[in-house]
Amino acid sequence: MEPLIHIYGGRVDIASPKTEAFKYVIYRKTELFNLIDNYFSKYPLRTEKMKRINLIKQFYLVGLSKNNNDVVKFNE
Repeated sequence: MEPLIHIYGGRVDIASPKTEAFKYVIYRKTELFNLIDNYFSKYPLRTEKMKRINLIKQFYLVGLSKNNNDVVKFNE
């Protein structure tokens, strides 16, 4: 998981200390966009999740416009 941090940013948190499980976490919008543009364009998901991944950038752009009608339409 360390290479992910160096390339895309974010951090690794302990999900469960009992089972030694970890999770990769991104909070910054720039890191998220970097991951979407660089990682998921090379290694696309092959399930329904890819549709949601592709909508993340659009959601941020609509959310920044602060037009409630756009957000409601986007959620539909």
